[in-house]
Amino acid sequence: MKNHYLYILLCLSLYSIASFSQGYSNFHFKKLQVDNGLSANFVFCIMQDAKGFMWFGTKDGLNKFDGNSFKVFRHNPRKEKTIGNNIIHCMIEGDNNKLYVGTEAGL
Repeated sequence: MKNHYLYILLCLSLYSIASFSQGYSNFHFKKLQVDNGLSANFVFCIMQDAKGFMWFGTKDGLNKFDGNSFKVFRHNPRKEKTIGNNIIHCMIEGDNNKLYVGTEAGL
């Protein structure tokens, strides 16, 4: 009798998992690479900000993807407000919706 209950519980669990997972079957993946505007195919980190933009930290700059095209941010020694280095290792969005970027030269 105990095995019968376990069998019914297992069937209900598997049915629940199968039903739940079908609601999430509409994922679409797109391969993004240098041909699409990404500055380098070697990506260290990926993040989505509060506005929905995707950010990619590569060995050749910070890449912002709006769903259609990339905008690349690179170090420019002639400008004061620029990223410190082109090699982006990590990033996080702060409470104030500012993007903090960790490069080989620091934050």
